[in-house]
Amino acid sequence: MSLLSVTLTFFLIANPLRMVLTAMQKAVKFDFSAISDGSMKTRRSIVAEVGDIQEKFMELLTTFSKALKANKALVTGSRRVSSSTGNENNNDKAPLRRNEK
Repeated sequence: MSLLSVTLTFFLIANPLRMVLTAMQKAVKFDFSAISDGSMKTRRSIVAEVGDIQEKFMELLTTFSKALKANKALVTGSRRVSSSTGNENNNDKAPLRRNEK
């Protein structure tokens, strides 16, 4: 009986939590492969609380990943606009002279 309890605990609680922990460790390094491979979605725990943790963490990763992509697009877009605008403004201005009369 105790062997069955240990086995069920491992597969229903410990292993799914280990998957979340692994995804967290990867996310710290900006590796969001847990989203793309879908391993946490397909192997959801049947224990309600653990399954909810998995589900909410996947939502968090997805939202964070989308926010990073949007931020990157804004930053690269603003660099393009500012670099093109900055060059045009510098070419249009006459050089400054100190002692002009």
